[in-house]
Amino acid sequence: ILDFSKIGAGKLELETVNFDLRDELSNHAESMAQQAEDKGLELILDLNELKHSVVVGDPGRFRQIIINLIGNGIKFTTSGEVVLRAKSSLQSSSTVAFSCSVIDTGVGIRPGDIDVLFNSFTQADTSTTRQYGGTGLGLAIVKQLTDLMGGQITVKSEYGHGSEFIFSLEMPINKESLSAQPMLDLHDKHILVVDDNRTNREVLSRQLEDWGAKVVVVADASAALKSIDEHFKQAGTPFSLVLLDKEMPVMGGVDLGKNIRQDHRFNEMKMVLMTPLNEEKNVEFYINLGFSTSFRKPITNRGLLQIFKSMFLDKNTLETTTSSIRQQTPTPTSTPGHMQHHIRHQTVNSDTRILLVEDNTVNQVVALGILEDFGLKAEVATNGIEALDQLMAASLTEPYDIILMDCQMPEMDGYEATQNIREGKGGEVHKAISIIALTANAMKGDREKCLAAGMNAYISKPIDRELLEQTLEQLLIDKGSLKTTAIERCGTSSVSASDPLVWDQVALLKYVKKPERMQKLITLFLDDIPQRMDSLKKAIECKNDKEVREIAHSIKGLTANLKAYHMGELANAVEIAGKQHDIEEAKLIWPKFEEQYLLLIAELNKDTAGAVTRI
Repeated sequence: ILDFSKIGAGKLELETVNFDLRDELSNHAESMAQQAEDKGLELILDLNELKHSVVVGDPGRFRQIIINLIGNGIKFTTSGEVVLRAKSSLQSSSTVAFSCSVIDTGVGIRPGDIDVLFNSFTQADTSTTRQYGGTGLGLAIVKQLTDLMGGQITVKSEYGHGSEFIFSLEMPINKESLSAQPMLDLHDKHILVVDDNRTNREVLSRQLEDWGAKVVVVADASAALKSIDEHFKQAGTPFSLVLLDKEMPVMGGVDLGKNIRQDHRFNEMKMVLMTPLNEEKNVEFYINLGFSTSFRKPITNRGLLQIFKSMFLDKNTLETTTSSIRQQTPTPTSTPGHMQHHIRHQTVNSDTRILLVEDNTVNQVVALGILEDFGLKAEVATNGIEALDQLMAASLTEPYDIILMDCQMPEMDGYEATQNIREGKGGEVHKAISIIALTANAMKGDREKCLAAGMNAYISKPIDRELLEQTLEQLLIDKGSLKTTAIERCGTSSVSASDPLVWDQVALLKYVKKPERMQKLITLFLDDIPQRMDSLKKAIECKNDKEVREIAHSIKGLTANLKAYHMGELANAVEIAGKQHDIEEAKLIWPKFEEQYLLLIAELNKDTAGAVTRI
């Protein structure tokens, strides 16, 4: 309603920035996929004809149009599918004609109602308000935004048989890159696509054929088994790859895969399972059943690129045309100050594997550019679900070393993703991986919330280059060397180094100067902290705001003196909850707080000379 009012008053201003159409459409389709899946619908993304991807415009308002059109299609469709289909053509040397269709198999629109469809507070049939809800503003805003951007929107519909909304714009193109079509050389690959949805088969087939593959498509398991057998008899080798839809009538993809693996001729044939978005099983589960990997729908070009890269393409075969936004990020030849030699510590080298989990394209470019300046590269996941899949796949080959995790994302945010990683849902090898939170909120308590979720560090947006560099150094520093240094400095003390985020022994020794002073401080802490923790737990249970605030504050001071950063941050979060009379928030933080407490006590007791467990 606010946007509608701004447009009507002529107060809405459009941004003019570079953005990638392909990334925007993929992100928005993925963000709406769960809504479609909840209704039993297929949401299909067809970008095969989108040849010119990097343009100049307002990505926020573009997103608003796309989300409204997809949401409208899902809303008025009870069975079948919603297809987002985009295409582009070069209009001149500086502009591109972009067209996007959202096609559904829903209720359709009566011919007499199309004329009023884009009017404010109007729906084609007044009964739809009762049946489907809504204000009748979505399409009106789409029309006004389209007009404001110099484009047009039209609709085709056959009542009872669905609708097609066509949104078109002429947009300035980024001159550095006239084409951003991802390219692969698959001329020697024979691929079988098994999916009961005809549109999915067509979209996949066209994309794979554009990349040079020889493609066979079938609609069910019976036809798939027949095709696999016939291809082997004719070619003498199995298909290079079989893409199987998990959910098909009669026999689904899982049972079909098991059936295929029973024939020894196809032991080495690669199989990829296409699963619904709300799939509970992780990639490792399907790998154990004989699949090469799995990935969630809707199918995107970048998803396919990732699959083929991991399946059988070497670096020389992969020919991806990078968007001009990333091409504009300079490769430094010489830079002043601390940037000159990239990251200073040898442990943070160019082979460090980094996963950037970020849904916003512009933020991706900024982060990747900064990392490139440091001499580092990162792979990108656009939400928590995708991150877990990539982590699981990497855990079986080459694990990641660090994660940069955006906190606010569709489908699965950074907090939930981190909790899943800590539970092993990204592979056992990644359970203790260092995670740096990235958040635009920069509000009081955000840091504590990130640490409570299991993240190791916190950086607010826009990203501070020096802070990111220092954080990477701290998290990736060689802990073996750190231990040696600590023991040498302690002289005769047998105290060992711990995770500096649980307890920074080196910083504490530097602070108190002498090992015996440090030992005394540790002993006093161990004697005092159990009673305080018990009192805090009771205060939370009794919902005593004042005591929660006061006890948490005292614990925060104790942990600060001991350089126990994690526990100190969580104590601060509990203190804030007490100040805000939010006992429920304190209850949510408590399990992680108690866990950090136990970790700290274990570290302090582990190798301290003459130590006695005091829990």
